[in-house]
Amino acid sequence: MVNDAGVRRRRHTNATPSEDQEASYCREHVISNLPDTSRGPVCQQTDNNDYKACSGGIQASQPVRLRLHAMPEQEYRHIIRMAGKDIDGQENLLQGITRVTGVGLRISKALLTKLNLDPTSRLGYLQDEDIKRIEGALADLNKAGFPQWYLNRPIDRTTGRMIHLIGPDLEFATKNDIDRLRRIRAWRGIRHSLGLKVRGQHTRSTGRGGTAIGVSRKTE
Repeated sequence: MVNDAGVRRRRHTNATPSEDQEASYCREHVISNLPDTSRGPVCQQTDNNDYKACSGGIQASQPVRLRLHAMPEQEYRHIIRMAGKDIDGQENLLQGITRVTGVGLRISKALLTKLNLDPTSRLGYLQDEDIKRIEGALADLNKAGFPQWYLNRPIDRTTGRMIHLIGPDLEFATKNDIDRLRRIRAWRGIRHSLGLKVRGQHTRSTGRGGTAIGVSRKTE
């Protein structure tokens, strides 16, 4: 059988080597894409025809070095730095972008669709230009063409604009909002100060974490 590269492919079954044969492989043995070996070992034969059968599939007349058809190391990175966050390169784009604080699945999917990027591809294979495009779009979603209801800060008290904050900026703005509520003694600020639930939840049977308070007894 001949594949697209013009290499004859031959299947060997139940072949046993002789004692004087050396443990070597065929000259053009490709192992980057391993085949299903449940039906017998598979090897690829070149035009040299300098192989002989062995229990592993093919044994060459002379020991040769295997050629691994692997992608160069510089094209794949195990850690990707994006928007101030270190992300595992094994993550796909759809899930990997959500590791950035302030970015969810909805924004991630819409962003990849707008930038024409494959959401199933690995994050480690992204080029620097694509990372800059993603960071630029996340820095200003209004400029990127996203509707206003996508933004997580509709009215910013400092600038008065509708913006979307990510990463450390979002954490800093949230902390400042809580400190302002405490400072003006708003009801939500008081609840934050006491460590209680803020959004109207019931607290009779839940929210009992924290310091345990025992029953005080009168000493005689």
